[in-house]
Amino acid sequence: MKIWVVQTGEPLHIDGGNPRPMRAMNLSDRLVERGHEVVIWSSSFYHQEKIHRSKEFKEISVSDRLTVKLIPSRGYSRNIGLGRLIDHAQLAFNMNRILGDTSESKPDLAFIGFPPIELASYMLSWLTKRGCPTILDIKDQWPSLFLEPFPNKLKPFVQFCLSPYFFLARSAMKRATVVTTMSKGYLDWMYRFSDRKRTNIDQVIPLTGPRREHSVTQINEGREWLRSIGVDASHDRRFVFIGSFMSVFDFTPVRDAAKKMLESDIDCQFVICGDGGSSNELHELMSGLDNVLLPGWIDSSQMVALAQVSRGAIIPYKNIENFTANLPNKVIDSLGLGLPIITQLEGELKKLIEQENVGLFSDGSEIDMYSNLIELLEDRKKVTEISERCLSLYERDFEHQTVYDRFVDLIEKTVSDSDSA
Repeated sequence: MKIWVVQTGEPLHIDGGNPRPMRAMNLSDRLVERGHEVVIWSSSFYHQEKIHRSKEFKEISVSDRLTVKLIPSRGYSRNIGLGRLIDHAQLAFNMNRILGDTSESKPDLAFIGFPPIELASYMLSWLTKRGCPTILDIKDQWPSLFLEPFPNKLKPFVQFCLSPYFFLARSAMKRATVVTTMSKGYLDWMYRFSDRKRTNIDQVIPLTGPRREHSVTQINEGREWLRSIGVDASHDRRFVFIGSFMSVFDFTPVRDAAKKMLESDIDCQFVICGDGGSSNELHELMSGLDNVLLPGWIDSSQMVALAQVSRGAIIPYKNIENFTANLPNKVIDSLGLGLPIITQLEGELKKLIEQENVGLFSDGSEIDMYSNLIELLEDRKKVTEISERCLSLYERDFEHQTVYDRFVDLIEKTVSDSDSA
C-alpha cells in the first residue's frame, strides 16, 4: 500500500544531529518494515531548530520505500505568536498549489497530524473528495488551547475572533475516517469539541518512541559527563527533569523544596536538564541553590546515565486541560527509565499514578512536594518497588514496537474496510 504521512513540527529522517523520532518517523519506519510505501509530507521549516530545511518545494528519497516531500513556508521565531499562524496558513496554501500543479495520485490512506489546523483541514477536504480513507492524529487541543491565556470574561470574544479556526478544526475531526489521540482524555475532548459521533474505530495510540541502545563506551561517556557537571554517581539521592523549559511548567514548588532541603542540610540534588523559552526565568528562580544543577540539553546516553543514579522524575506541569487530558511523552520516558514520577498534574496522569502506583501526586504546594521527595529519599525499598512497576507498565502499554504494530494494523484495517465498503 501507498501511505501518506502528513506531519509538520517534527524531526525527519533527513535532519542531522540524530534527532529524537516522533510520530512521523516512528510510524513511517514501522510501515516501511511492514512492506508499505510511505511519502512524508512535511514543512520545509524545522520547528525544533527554527531553521529552514529548504526554501522551496523539495523531494528527497530516503530509501526505496520512503520519500520526504517538503512544503515551503515562511517559518517563525516563537512557538506562540502570529508568525506561526501565518506560517501554517501558508503551508496549506502551498500544499494546495503543489497538489494542483502535479499529477499526484491519491494514496491508499493518508495519516494527517493535527495541528496545524489549516493543513489538516485542507488535506481532509482534498482526500475526502477523492474517496481516500484518512486518519487524523490529534496531539494538541487546538484551537481551544488558544483561549487559555485569556480571563474567562474575555474568552467568548476571543473565541468569536478565532471562529474560523474552530470551524476548520471541527470539520476536520468530523470528516476523518478514523481519529487517533495520545490519551483517552484527548479522545473524550475531541468528541466534546467536534460533536463527532462516538465510535469504536477511533483509537488511543500513545506517543512513544523506540528505546535507544547504548554501547558500554557511550554509557561510560555518560558517566564521565555526570562527573563533569558535579553529579556524584556513588549515590542516587537526586531528582531529575528533562525537557524544554516552557511556561507550562511550574518549578516554584521544586525551588521551594530544594531551598528547604539545603537549609535543613539534607543531602539531595536536583538536576534540571534542557533549555527553552523560559530558560532565563528558570535560572533566576534557581539562583543561589547549590543543590540545583542546570546543565542544558543532554543526549540519550547522558539521560540513561543520569536516570541510573536518580530517585525519581519531577514532571511539574501546570493544570492546563491540554495536559490534564493527556499523558505527555515525559511521562512515558520516565516509565521507560524506571523513574518514579512526582507531579501535581491532575487528570490522566493522576489517574495513572493512582491506578498503577508509579509515583507520588503532589497538591502543588511546597510542603506536599517536599514531603513526597523526602518519602522517596528515606524509603529506598519503595523506590525500587515503584521503579519495577514503572518498567512493567511501560512494557505492557507503551513499548514502541507493540504500539506501532497496533497503529499499522489499524491503518491496514481502515484501508481494507474502505475497499470493501
